[in-house]
Amino acid sequence: GLPVYLTVTALRNKNKTVTGFLGMAMDISQQKQDRINLQSLTEHLNKAIIVAELGTWSWHLQDNKHVWNDRMKEMYSVPADASPDSYHVYWYSSIHPEDLADAVNAIQRAIEGLEPFNYTFRVVKADGSIRYMNTAGLLEMGSDDKPSTMSGFNRDITKQLENETSLQD
Repeated sequence: GLPVYLTVTALRNKNKTVTGFLGMAMDISQQKQDRINLQSLTEHLNKAIIVAELGTWSWHLQDNKHVWNDRMKEMYSVPADASPDSYHVYWYSSIHPEDLADAVNAIQRAIEGLEPFNYTFRVVKADGSIRYMNTAGLLEMGSDDKPSTMSGFNRDITKQLENETSLQD
């Protein structure tokens, strides 16, 4: 059958006695198909994120809330029970000390609209090893035309850089 949204409202007289009903049916076939298409696109995007080994993140600037996918948490050794309010602490503390000021400056310049956010930096893992990360993000403006959210990805490009170096040798 045809998918419909049905609304029924009781009609009442001055004495509030029900004298009839008003029904309205709306064909929701297109909305249902749109929902299926959106689910399919979401599944494809999620698979692409996994295959590309991307850590994804969103930062809500007004309340400093962070949303990270599992890969992003793994990249920065965030414990499973860590609060999203602490994610940025793991990010800051993982960045190589020589790269931290430039990383923060790149974020600030993006928030101020001075340049796109695309930065490569080093991360120091707990075992002392160094990983190279590339991050890029887009700034979204709120209804007040002020920066509201920055969303993007992180990608470990260590192997890529090692391969490029070996090709140059």
